[in-house]
Amino acid sequence: MLAAFFLAYVTSHVGATEATSSLYLTPAVALLISWLLLGEIPTVLALIGGAFTLLGVSLSNINIRHEDTIKLNRSVR
Repeated sequence: MLAAFFLAYVTSHVGATEATSSLYLTPAVALLISWLLLGEIPTVLALIGGAFTLLGVSLSNINIRHEDTIKLNRSVR
């Protein structure tokens, strides 16, 4: 219930695209909370998955200037 409230709050302030991107951070945050509060030790595979998740979210939120996009599209053709 609390997660749904925070998602609605974030959506109202930053928009749907940015808010849904934050959903990809849920597993990484859950891993961190379980480690800090419950003392669960994360596995190597969980850490690798978390790193890929954070990398993917970071890459999806990079802003590219419109001029750079036009130059990139022209060079691909």
